[in-house]
Amino acid sequence: MTTSRSIRTWTWLLALLVLADLIYSFIQFGRFPLDGDIASVVVPSEAYQRVLSDPFGFGLWKDFQPYYATNRYFAHASMQWWFLHAPDWFRPFADPVDAVYAACSLIKLIVQLSLLFFLSSLVAGNQRVTSSAWIAAAFCIEPLFQNYGFNTSMGVIDRAIAYTCFYALPSAFIAGYILLQRRWTARSRMSRVLLLLLPVIMAFQGPLSPAIGCLLGGAHLMERWMMQKQGWTDRPLLRGWSLSWAWWFVLSCYSLWLGSFNAENPANGPSLIGRYGLLLQGLTDYFFSYPSLIVVLSVVLVSYVHAARKEMLTKEVKYFFTASGLLVLAYLLLLPFGGYRTYRPLIVRIDTLQPVMLWLFGWFGFFASRLLIAFIRTPATQVAGAGVLVVILYFTIADASLMKLNREERRYLHQLMHASQPVVQLPDDQPVMGWWPIRNLEESRLNCMLLNHWGVIPADRRYFQASGPGK
Repeated sequence: MTTSRSIRTWTWLLALLVLADLIYSFIQFGRFPLDGDIASVVVPSEAYQRVLSDPFGFGLWKDFQPYYATNRYFAHASMQWWFLHAPDWFRPFADPVDAVYAACSLIKLIVQLSLLFFLSSLVAGNQRVTSSAWIAAAFCIEPLFQNYGFNTSMGVIDRAIAYTCFYALPSAFIAGYILLQRRWTARSRMSRVLLLLLPVIMAFQGPLSPAIGCLLGGAHLMERWMMQKQGWTDRPLLRGWSLSWAWWFVLSCYSLWLGSFNAENPANGPSLIGRYGLLLQGLTDYFFSYPSLIVVLSVVLVSYVHAARKEMLTKEVKYFFTASGLLVLAYLLLLPFGGYRTYRPLIVRIDTLQPVMLWLFGWFGFFASRLLIAFIRTPATQVAGAGVLVVILYFTIADASLMKLNREERRYLHQLMHASQPVVQLPDDQPVMGWWPIRNLEESRLNCMLLNHWGVIPADRRYFQASGPGK
C-alpha cells in the first residue's frame, strides 16, 4: 500500500502534468487560422451594430422587425472588447500579426482553464484545489480537451475563435454558475451579487445559453415544487438560491422569444418532423463514427453500472447522474426547435453538442479520478485504475500535434503588412481571415479595418485572393 507521502508525491506529479498540458494547449491555440466571423463581430459589421446598442432587445417592442443576433449581446460585446484591446498587450514583445494570434491563444486558454477548474471542482465536491481528489479530477479531464486529434468530435474549444467565444465561453459561465449554486452561502454578499448578475449575462450570451437556462431553471423550479407538494421541505419556492434559478429561467424565456426575431434564422428549411429525422441520423452518425466518444461514454456507463451494483454510490450521486442524464436527453430532443442551418445539415455538430460533451467530461472525471486514486494507493489490486491511465494516454497521444494550420495565413498577413501597394493580391490556397478565399476588395473591407486597428496595415490598404500572377 502506498504511503501518504507517496500519494502527495504522485499528486504533485499529476499537477505538473496538467500544467504541462495547459502550456501545450496554449502553444496549439496559436497555430489555428483566424475565422471569417471575427471582423464582422469586432469592427462590427452594420448587421451587428444594433445588438450592441440594444443589449436586451427593448427596441424590438417598437416595430417587431427582425435584426441580427437579437439575444446575443454579451457574446458580441465580450468578443469585441477582447480583440480591440488584448492584441495590444503583446505588442511590446511581438509584431502586430503575432500579437493577434497570441490574443487568440490567451482567450482560449482562459476558457479551457475555467472549464477545467469548474468541472474539477464539481467533481471533487468540497475538496481544495490542492487536494488529491481535485488534482486527480483535473488530470483525468484535461486530456479530453482535444485541439487536434479528436477536435471534430469532442473539441469543446473550437479552432475558430468566434465559436469559442460564442459556445465555450458561455459554457464556462454556466459551469461557474452551477458551481456557485452548489457552494452558495447566504452570508456571502459576493455570492448574492453574482447569483443576481450571472443570469443576466448567461441569458443574453451564446446561441445555446437561453435554452439551457430554460431547461435547468425550469427543472430546478419543478423539483422544488414537487418537494413542497410531497412535504419534503417547508422552504418557500422562491427564496435564496431558488430565486436565482427562477430569475435565470424568466430571463432565458424572454431571450428565447427575443431570439425568434433573429434575422439570421433561415426562412426556409425542413419541417420540425423532418428536423427530428435529421437529428436521429446525425446522432447515429456522430456517436458511431468517432471512437473517442464511444471510449468516453463506455467508461462513464460501465463505471456507473459497476459502482451502483457494488453499492459504492450515494443516493445523491445516483440522483444527480440520473437527473443530469435526463436533462441531457431533454436538451437533445429540443434541438430541432432551434431551427435549421445549412452549415449544420444534421442538426448536431460539436458546437450544438457541447453541453453533452461537458456532461461526459464531468462524469468521466468523477469516476476516472476515483479509480486513479485507488490505483495510486494500491496499484497491485486496481486493474481499473490502470485502464484509466491507458485511456488518458490514448487521448494525450491523439492530441500530440503542433502542426501550424495557420502557417500560410501568417505568411500572407506579413506579406500584406510589408506591401507597398494599396491593393495586394494574395494566393488563394488558404483563406485569410475568411471561411473561404477573399475574392474581391469589398469582401476584405471589414478585415482591413480590423487589421488597421491592430497596426498590421495602413488604413488605405485592401487585399483579395486569387491564383496566378501576383502570387
